[in-house]
Amino acid sequence: MSATEEVVSTKKPVVRDKSFSRRLEKACEGNPHCPTDQHRGKQKWIYDGLGRDFDIRVSPEAVRKWFAGESRPRPKVMTCLAQLLEVDEAWLSARNPTSPWLRGRCATRWPTAV
Repeated sequence: MSATEEVVSTKKPVVRDKSFSRRLEKACEGNPHCPTDQHRGKQKWIYDGLGRDFDIRVSPEAVRKWFAGESRPRPKVMTCLAQLLEVDEAWLSARNPTSPWLRGRCATRWPTAV
């Protein structure tokens, strides 16, 4: 390689979405079935649960990226993730959690049948 050639990176830029990561953490903390002792336990519980309850296969690396705010689940997976965590999908997936229709909301459980 000559001194005038540039090295072009082929890596994709990392998309950071820390607000999704924080909501995911909060949803895990609010779910009585999700382990809260270790970060790794939450991740395993999520990818195992998605596979078991919804027949959706996600890699441990994908779930790790969700918790790190490096990526977000695809829409179908987001729907199932919200159901697994028993939270409102709109709240979990919100790109702008300060929008008027979400202001003051937090992770809430799905309404129970009466």
